[in-house]
Amino acid sequence: MKTLVIHPQDPSTAFLSTIYAGKGYDVLTSYKGDLNELLPKYSRVIMLGHGWSPGLFSMGRFRGTFIINDESVPGLKHKNNVYIWCHASDFVGEYGLKGFATGMFCSEVGEATARYSSDASGNRPFQQAVRQSHGQAHPEPEPARNPEGIQRSRRSDSVQPQSVEAVPRKAGNMSESKTTVADALYAILFYYIIFVWIPNAWYSKTRFAFQYSLEYDQVTVDKKPHDCDWLRAPLGDKECKYNREVSVQEVKPNAWGGQSTSIDEWKTQSDFAMNANGEHIYSSDKGKTWMLDPYYSGPRKPAVSVYWTKKEDQ
Repeated sequence: MKTLVIHPQDPSTAFLSTIYAGKGYDVLTSYKGDLNELLPKYSRVIMLGHGWSPGLFSMGRFRGTFIINDESVPGLKHKNNVYIWCHASDFVGEYGLKGFATGMFCSEVGEATARYSSDASGNRPFQQAVRQSHGQAHPEPEPARNPEGIQRSRRSDSVQPQSVEAVPRKAGNMSESKTTVADALYAILFYYIIFVWIPNAWYSKTRFAFQYSLEYDQVTVDKKPHDCDWLRAPLGDKECKYNREVSVQEVKPNAWGGQSTSIDEWKTQSDFAMNANGEHIYSSDKGKTWMLDPYYSGPRKPAVSVYWTKKEDQ
């Protein structure tokens, strides 16, 4: 069975590599091409890392925010695949896919702290289970604790009497209340970092200016429209969403002493020059025909534009 592994390089999920290591599978930890073109070539796909119900995060190693999303579904249909990321089971269920899928699990300390406990041990059982199932040794687990935090004996399931007396009920309730508030704040912070800060940073002026060696004024980033938001009046599902798009304008000298520009990696281009009368002209068919350029305002510059396109739900 020809198998593709998609596992964005990330230290907090590195332990998952024991699932596929040494099995001869094709493994992608980073890729800048169109991943959806590769999926139909494999009879099984194993996907691992950080994610959410909409799909698997790229972690900056692949194109876009999600490398596995609704556009990947045709290449995943009718295969017994493996989906290991937070709430992958929601993704599989929504699109009627087959295979093994995980619900919510913790792979790093921050997630464990935000979702489960202040001692950040919530990820240990999952990591140990993965390693144990693949024959790797792992540390002996810590003693089990009941919901009130009372340690039980290793040799007996009975609770030590003095432990019960040492936990006043009122103090316990206050502690639980503080923990609940802290968990909520951590969850909000985690959500903001994953769904707001990281995408905005990835599509920022700073990133594109650095990547293409441009000045800040050569990068345009539009603000996201909010008419599809659930909270925008009238409240409720608007049956639409906005997708972020990126347009890169490349510029180079041409054979007519002017400039040529392209926004699709030179599959098509526009040519600009000056005629014998000193008038600015342009051509859209590689110099076969020319027309006056009424919009000329100076030499063209490379530019990047980030904008939003509206997509209606089917």
